[in-house]
Amino acid sequence: MDVIGAKKLEEHVKGHKTKPSEDSGYQSTRKVTPPQEENEAMKIVEENAEEQEDSTSSSGSGKQSVATPPSTPTPPSPAEAIRELDSKQHRPVCVSDDGPPSDPLARQKGIITWAPDSADQWTPFWVEDPDLELIKEMISPYVHLCGLSGSNITVKFLAEGVWNKVYTVSCLDRVTGTEQQCILRLPLPVDPWYKVQTEVATMEYVRLRTSIPVPKVYAFDSSSNNKLRLEWILMEKISGKTYDEVDDSLDFAAHKRLHLTVADWVDQLARLTFDQIGSLYCRWDQPSPDYSDFHLGPVSYSAFFPDFRPQYKVFRGPFETLAEFYRAIIRVNLLEVLDEHQKNRTLYWKSQHESSEDENKPKQAEAEGRELSQQHSANTGSNEIDHNDELTGDNQCKGIEMVESVHEEEDEPMVSLYSEEDLKEIPKFCARLEDTIDLIKSKELSGQARTFLEHWDISYENIMVDDAGNPLALIDWEQIVAGPFALATKYPPLIEEWELIEPPAWPADKPKTATQREWERRKMCALLRQAFDARLEELGSPSLRKGERDEDMDNLWAHVMNLKNFRNETDWIEEVRTRKQWRR
Repeated sequence: MDVIGAKKLEEHVKGHKTKPSEDSGYQSTRKVTPPQEENEAMKIVEENAEEQEDSTSSSGSGKQSVATPPSTPTPPSPAEAIRELDSKQHRPVCVSDDGPPSDPLARQKGIITWAPDSADQWTPFWVEDPDLELIKEMISPYVHLCGLSGSNITVKFLAEGVWNKVYTVSCLDRVTGTEQQCILRLPLPVDPWYKVQTEVATMEYVRLRTSIPVPKVYAFDSSSNNKLRLEWILMEKISGKTYDEVDDSLDFAAHKRLHLTVADWVDQLARLTFDQIGSLYCRWDQPSPDYSDFHLGPVSYSAFFPDFRPQYKVFRGPFETLAEFYRAIIRVNLLEVLDEHQKNRTLYWKSQHESSEDENKPKQAEAEGRELSQQHSANTGSNEIDHNDELTGDNQCKGIEMVESVHEEEDEPMVSLYSEEDLKEIPKFCARLEDTIDLIKSKELSGQARTFLEHWDISYENIMVDDAGNPLALIDWEQIVAGPFALATKYPPLIEEWELIEPPAWPADKPKTATQREWERRKMCALLRQAFDARLEELGSPSLRKGERDEDMDNLWAHVMNLKNFRNETDWIEEVRTRKQWRR
């Protein structure tokens, strides 16, 4: 990896190469065709930008339009250089030309672990918090790209989500005495290389193609070529608050203005259309921002992240049809339940909850289990399984002993998502679901995909505003996939679907109870939803098609995303078979 020095600002425009590893399975795909439909708001923004350029080049403002350069030009400060590269000419610096790793689990080792949450779904956890001094050392060569002119930077923890830790990077400008700041995101390596690449590419594409305020990314590294072994993103710090922080202080008019703006954002995203299901990537080695730099590639999506799933040989797109996407999710889940790791965890978990009379079973197979553990360590990463291997008798003892040893060596979770019944029945259920996909004759399911970008988490926490509630930025662009309208939710999380009911009358001279305040809040949310809907209707927005799917499509999606539904699937699948007059 080439370290970018302060002298190489021009590389901020030229970009860097991104070359996939030969054995990574990454596929370069077709170029993204710029959307055919332009949002009216976007046209206004572009026209205003042209008018600004014209007015800047004229002398009508009374200011000197062409300055005589000094005999000895003063080099611009990093902050000034960044401002010069602003607007549509801005381009993030990709500081490594490494491609996807051939062994994604090796990138995760010692950094991430997985455990079931209360909803019985895998949740990632940091093995340990990143060291602040190592963070400073890692990003110091690149902070000048953010406009930070000082060399003595400080790094302070800011926030944490499921997939990232976020830090504020600061330094004091020695000339002006003002504090300069940017944001550092450290993603968990749940999807090494792909997740960071597509997050940055999506932000750039939306910034170029819409008027949605997106924080600028200054530099990023999708490799792990540093002492922390972490990927990172350096981006613009938005000087504002989250909508959630100012919610209670705003009047109805301010809330309504913001909801109308969000409707405009949703409409603009719905007009960014494609003909495949996939995530956006960019060719960072191109000399300037151009729509042909962007292309759809493998989906960076949570269904493919957990545990050992990144190593399974499953095609991740881009997909031509929704049916192909469903089959990929079914396939990765099937490989997980057939994985020897899951069987051994289930055996271990069962052993911890058996009656006292069975407590000596692991000891009876100690020697045999140790031998099997050694064999497993020699074949780490294999997802092969003997389908005839039963979860009974001596095999239980082998599995218990093996998973204990593996846990000590590899920090592998000691709990399992699956019961013995799950491990036996889910493979059968996967086969039935695949058959059902063939039976449901839906253009949305089997026809050529017609997709768009959806920010699936437009929420109070991800909208940055000023104290008056005016929007400053929409943040959190990870896991954005170009998907069909059938998969989209009708409303973003910001919109609450309460019915419009008049709250009970309340005496003006009495303090309101929590119940009364909640009634009034629900009325306001209902009115805001009506305003949001009316704005989309006014725009004739394609997003009005969101959530348009029949009952079969709803049931299919629910079962694909939770294969433990096999306990409740019989009636629906049998009904589909009967309607289609299909027999085994």
